[in-house]
Amino acid sequence: MSEAWSDGTKREIDVTLKAFGGESVDGTECTWIEIVFQTPDKKTRRAYEFLAPNDCLKTGADPLRKAVDVWVRKDDDQSRRDMSWDDFLPRLFLVCPPRMDKQDLLDETETMMLGGDELKCNIVTGVGTQKFPGETTTTKYRLATNDAIPFGVARATLSLQCIGKCDPDPNAQCNLTTGTVVFVVTAIGKNAKPVVQLGRPTADEQLDARETSSASELNGKSTPRSP
Repeated sequence: MSEAWSDGTKREIDVTLKAFGGESVDGTECTWIEIVFQTPDKKTRRAYEFLAPNDCLKTGADPLRKAVDVWVRKDDDQSRRDMSWDDFLPRLFLVCPPRMDKQDLLDETETMMLGGDELKCNIVTGVGTQKFPGETTTTKYRLATNDAIPFGVARATLSLQCIGKCDPDPNAQCNLTTGTVVFVVTAIGKNAKPVVQLGRPTADEQLDARETSSASELNGKSTPRSP
């Protein structure tokens, strides 16, 4: 993901989206989705894992707002459950299915390369408005879509206008920031490992538990293992 903002800020961010096992919540089938933001030098990382209803995991839906459980991990800190999910970083909505108030499917296609293969995409344009604490963002989207891509978006070009910190006086000057964000899928794969730990045992911990259990069942007590 490449960003360029009117205040001169420019940055590159590596973004990884992963889908893990699902579970049912009050009769609704859900899937754990992880989004990891990392600087190219890998010095800074923030990861989110959230449980979202399966019917929200499609273009134009809103999996972030409908998440029923959210965990966050910064760099190498311990993962923690986020109890104030309404305060999520605005950047998250850039890489999830966009919430567009108006959209149009254009009569044109775009071919891009993915893993050495050509990917023919349909072009969708639209406009969406998102309200965050202290900020309103209006976004113009141009999306290259293909159903073979997770979330359906292979390339997204977004032109944003962010208005924030407005004085209650309607005649007061608000902070206005504009920017462009380009998000391009460069690889897809399987067997991803999570960055966020939701209290799940690791593979080694699972092995330890099985070995300890077997030893206990053998003599009714635990048997020390070799280092």
